[in-house]
Amino acid sequence: MTPSPPLPIEIVDKIIKYFCEDANYTPNDGVNSASKPFLNHTSVVDLLRLRLVGHSWSNSVSRTVNDSLHLEQPWVHKYIVTMWSTCLIKSDFFCLTRLSLNNVMFQPKSTYGPFYESIRDPKLRILELEHQHYSSKSIFMQDAADIIRLCGRKLIELSITFTDAVGFSDKLISAIDQIESLKSLFIQGNANHNLTNDSKSLANVLNGTYELESLLLKFSTLESLDVGTIAMPKLMHLSVRCDAMNNAAINKFCQAEGRRIKFLEFIPDIFCDDSQTMILGLQDHLEALFIDVLPNFIPLDLCMTRFPKLKILRTTCINSRRTTPDWAEWSFFDSVEIMITPHVATSDYRRRELEKAALLPLPPTLKHLVFTFEGAMVVRDEVLVRLFGAHGVKCHFMPRLSYSEVLVGLLVMIVAQHLSQHKSSEAHHIQQSSESEDERVDHIQHRQENNIDDSGFMITDSVNYLGAEKFQLVYDSGATKSTINNLDLLIDPKPISKSMNTYGGSVAISHVGKLNFGGTIIYPVYYSENGPRNLISTTQLEDHGMNIIHSHRKVQVRLGDKTIFRFFRDGDL
Repeated sequence: MTPSPPLPIEIVDKIIKYFCEDANYTPNDGVNSASKPFLNHTSVVDLLRLRLVGHSWSNSVSRTVNDSLHLEQPWVHKYIVTMWSTCLIKSDFFCLTRLSLNNVMFQPKSTYGPFYESIRDPKLRILELEHQHYSSKSIFMQDAADIIRLCGRKLIELSITFTDAVGFSDKLISAIDQIESLKSLFIQGNANHNLTNDSKSLANVLNGTYELESLLLKFSTLESLDVGTIAMPKLMHLSVRCDAMNNAAINKFCQAEGRRIKFLEFIPDIFCDDSQTMILGLQDHLEALFIDVLPNFIPLDLCMTRFPKLKILRTTCINSRRTTPDWAEWSFFDSVEIMITPHVATSDYRRRELEKAALLPLPPTLKHLVFTFEGAMVVRDEVLVRLFGAHGVKCHFMPRLSYSEVLVGLLVMIVAQHLSQHKSSEAHHIQQSSESEDERVDHIQHRQENNIDDSGFMITDSVNYLGAEKFQLVYDSGATKSTINNLDLLIDPKPISKSMNTYGGSVAISHVGKLNFGGTIIYPVYYSENGPRNLISTTQLEDHGMNIIHSHRKVQVRLGDKTIFRFFRDGDL
């Protein structure tokens, strides 16, 4: 039998891309917009198995896996260093662009103690130190330096997470200095106030990063951050976790001559007003700012301070219980035109609050509201579009944005999305019939009156009609979650064990996943083998941006101007 020809490399690359979109990743930092997740160990192993399919698969997988590397076990570091040091063939890991080192241990000389000082042989001192900290699975400075020296030539992102104190040995500083095109540097440590972080070695590292654009500092104590005036001339993005023990050093860093940070992301300590000096130090250059909760985390003394270049605000949520109605009129918001917020964290609040009173205070200059989604799936929420449109604010729905996209590409993406929606709207109006909405509803109802399902609400839309009773979807106005009894309808099912009440009684749930509802993915959807029907929750449809319209004996489910489903009924559940 003649073997089938291999797939073109372009097709293989697309398959690998889709695999990565559905794979599991390490947790992402919700505050730092420069942070990108790494494939976790299980996903990497599954991906590497695909190399056995063929030569083109092996090449594509190698390019994907060897683009980024996340290490957190000390034996892995030692193995890789030994392998690369003795390998005669050039490894693809020399093309790494992103590297993350977890559990790195810095041991200040002052904490060695008299026992370590009595050991004259440096190798014996290291051996004793490793023995004392073996159970912590820490990665030592020498191993971290060797890894960076071997594969850091093309690194653009480096993340180092310390087990306790933050600090750098001379060899690690030298290894980082040799990275020619480092754009992002993430340094994280312990939040313990009793630790002594080595601010001098940190400053030495930063003094050698001339191409750096993004910096993350996430640890508690920092005595000083005396960086040279010519260091980091391209730094535009700073993400920090503020603390009473590091505020003074970070404030001085932001106020230093030549510092031109355009995008600041910070989590304040318990006294959010302590962040005032840091923000004021960037007043003339700040173009984008992340504030976790609006307006609570805005220092009070800055409410009436104007930031002339501040066009973009990113936030986790807006406090819906804020009783002061005039906060949106503060001078702080005078130039703000774009607000970015996660869709999952705010959609329910937006919808409920704006549907009730539509009195949510918004800055008068606000023109665009960008809802971001984690992962590749982006869903346009027509309810939010309509509600904010009443305020003259345009809604946009995008994947998670990096700091460079926020500063450089966001306006371009907004314009492109607007033009695309405008063309789609024009095409829709051209195809739209001149008959009124009521006439169309009556016509559809008359045409499909004989298709009523006596036991519930039957889907009769030609695209989504499923036929047999077991595959019918039933409109359930009393449930908060959707439960189905056909596992084939569930996308990406995952095992789960729980019980749930339905109109037919309590059912045992064995799986949870997603459901394709007319092109919109709703989740979570639960599967029960002994469930009475495929019950679709009204509340859940509304939470996913759909609009439920009741008319005579028919219920329409609409997304914007498009009717996704029509449920005909003979009685309520």
